[in-house]
Amino acid sequence: LCLGDAQIPYHDAGFINHLKEVAFAWGVKHCLWVGDMVDLDSLSIFMTQRTKDLEQELIEDQTALEGLKAGFERVTWCAGNHEDRASRAIGNFIGIGRLAKLLGIDGVQTTNYYFIEIGYDWLATHPKNTSRIPARVSSLLADKFGKNVISFHGHLTGVSQSLNGKYLAIDAGIVADPQRIEYNMVRQGTYPAMTQGAVMLIKDEDRFYPHVYNRFTQWETEVRMGEEWLKSKSRLSRNSPATKRTPKVAKKSRTG
Repeated sequence: LCLGDAQIPYHDAGFINHLKEVAFAWGVKHCLWVGDMVDLDSLSIFMTQRTKDLEQELIEDQTALEGLKAGFERVTWCAGNHEDRASRAIGNFIGIGRLAKLLGIDGVQTTNYYFIEIGYDWLATHPKNTSRIPARVSSLLADKFGKNVISFHGHLTGVSQSLNGKYLAIDAGIVADPQRIEYNMVRQGTYPAMTQGAVMLIKDEDRFYPHVYNRFTQWETEVRMGEEWLKSKSRLSRNSPATKRTPKVAKKSRTG
């Protein structure tokens, strides 16, 4: 499950819970946190109308991240521009691993890179660039790096092919609540509206297949589909030649 731009404590817990329910229904146990998982508004150089309380914000960050992590066997967290606020505030570099420890988050794999490679042909990234056109940045990155790309940071959702037609380009969206983000609500602009979303990659045989989620997703249907898919995989596994047992043949008794 690939998600990002939670900007905790301004995340949408309901949306995230839907994503987790679907992921577990499909048997997904690995979650990627692709940058901007915490807002760190109290360390930002930008002025806000809220009263900044770093201690309270860190407590809320820890609580929400622990809840998000629960149920997954593996979590990988990469850097984003909001995580960089900690380094800028002190004028020295703080890695994602150290930030996780500061927040009291254990058992999370971290990287100071702004991307995570998935298999040999997928890339989840929190890039420098944004675009007003959904999937524009991800399509350019897909051609540049020769991989299917799931991109965050732009706060938009969209799916396209890359310009050369060889790869899939996805703008994943945010798991924050747009109505809780101050700069989105108190000042108007011409940038497209922020949209929620996430991407799940299901591995079948040796390939990953993307499932794209947004506010139009029928969550109960996705859960049922996942449960049925797992059942079918289980039946196929039991009936495959590799798992079939050769029946034992009873030995004939010998009489003297």
